[in-house]
Amino acid sequence: MDRASFTLWDPKKFLTFFKVPKYKNIYVLGCFAERVTLYSQQVRALNLIAALVKEKFIQKGQDVVVVGGGAAGLTAAAGAAIHGARVTVLEGLYGLMESQRNNRQRWIHPHIYDWPAPGSKDEEADLPVLGWSAAYAEQVVNQIERQWEHLCQRGNLEIDTKLGTKNVKVSPTGTLRWQSRSADGGWRVETLKGAVVILAVGFGLEPDKPYQGSYWTEDDIDGGFRKVRKQTKWLVSGFGDGALTDLMRLCITHFRHGNIVDVFRHFQGREPGLLPRLVFECLPIERQAFFLSVISLGLFVESALGLVAQPFTFQHLLVEVWEA
Repeated sequence: MDRASFTLWDPKKFLTFFKVPKYKNIYVLGCFAERVTLYSQQVRALNLIAALVKEKFIQKGQDVVVVGGGAAGLTAAAGAAIHGARVTVLEGLYGLMESQRNNRQRWIHPHIYDWPAPGSKDEEADLPVLGWSAAYAEQVVNQIERQWEHLCQRGNLEIDTKLGTKNVKVSPTGTLRWQSRSADGGWRVETLKGAVVILAVGFGLEPDKPYQGSYWTEDDIDGGFRKVRKQTKWLVSGFGDGALTDLMRLCITHFRHGNIVDVFRHFQGREPGLLPRLVFECLPIERQAFFLSVISLGLFVESALGLVAQPFTFQHLLVEVWEA
């Protein structure tokens, strides 16, 4: 598929990249996407809802079931509810955004991975719903959850959150079935037909093995209150953003992504050509990464740097649908 085919917004074509083949009204939200950040998942969620609204799959009174209570699932649910849908959120755990909730070490920034693109230092997610500012994971969860609770309390929105559900199954005809806790502590089977189903189940957890925790499990590699008495050898496995981040956390006390960018900026005075050279070398890598993930993130936009695929915010994409 060439770039030109993405230059115009076609919601029908856009939905084909999310739809589960041979299943009625079932959509997968970013589970196989290349670009994995909390912000990019929220963008995917809002773009998916925008396309469903445009194609009239989501209208006032339509049942929408979101499977997964992470940031992407909550964002999709919020967007659907604001457009008049009756929304049910099914979450297997007993809390929302549980992966990030208790992590006070991972710093989450909405745009820093877009560096050196313009706006990459902006600490505001700037989303129409469930926006947040750069902070530790636990604090970002609190920001999103406060807004989610406010939406759930609005009398004109229909949102039902079911925690601790299990055995969620969907048929090719679109019938959804799951088990949830009953008042007496047992399990009851619930069934819903004719709903739009969005599978926002994330990217999966790492296996629970010795010396192999989750990315969101707290550790002590970038600080501590005990003085280090001997050098420790570390093995960093992988070469993605997570591995690079952990490598810098091992080497830099109280590491922050944004601070590293500032170091390069301040060093510009000593070596004037350094920053432009880094930008020149990084931009082709970013272009390639955006192009590989354009199917799940959005469309191409014209910028001062040429035709570059970027993750659209909801406002950029379908503001007229949001205001409807």
